Amino acid sequence: IAVHAGVEALRQGGTAADAAATVALTQVTTALGSYVSYAGIMELVYYDAKSGKVTTMNAGWNSYLGETDPKSIPVTDLGALNFGRTPTEGAEGRKTLVPGFMAGIDQMHKRYGRLKFSELFAPAIWYAENGVTISPTLAAFFKMQEKYLGRTAEGKAFLHQAGSDLPKAGERFVQADLAKTLRAVAA
Repeated sequence: IAVHAGVEALRQGGTAADAAATVALTQVTTALGSYVSYAGIMELVYYDAKSGKVTTMNAGWNSYLGETDPKSIPVTDLGALNFGRTPTEGAEGRKTLVPGFMAGIDQMHKRYGRLKFSELFAPAIWYAENGVTISPTLAAFFKMQEKYLGRTAEGKAFLHQAGSDLPKAGERFVQADLAKTLRAVAA
């Protein structure tokens, strides 16, 4: 689905950067954030055929605006990566960083894009509004993460976007709030 969206961006006169951005934005929506996320980073190696130049861009993690003492940030618990971490209640504070993915998409488009910025988001918004059919793989991701997602009201609301408490294969998962967020970022 995401690759098809990128090909369509090229057919509409977009550059390789427009296609790459469209693919990335659509992939996160259609994968429901299961293995890729808007809350991540972006690395880019770009070849410009006209100039023959290769450039790179790193849209990595950043600290919160006004963070003045990085040494005071608590050590991160990486136990969640192997699903062995006990769920906790409440906020995790400054253990989080600001992801660079969206800023990277913006800068890539400003440097190399030709389509309107909002057009890059159109397929992702469409799938967020109209839904994605849950595959057996996505159903398995939900099952693995159920105890983590189900610990907060927001996580429970996310799980319920297919109409049941735990999305099952074959159900349609609609992400109306994500569509609103993507529209706002696109604007």
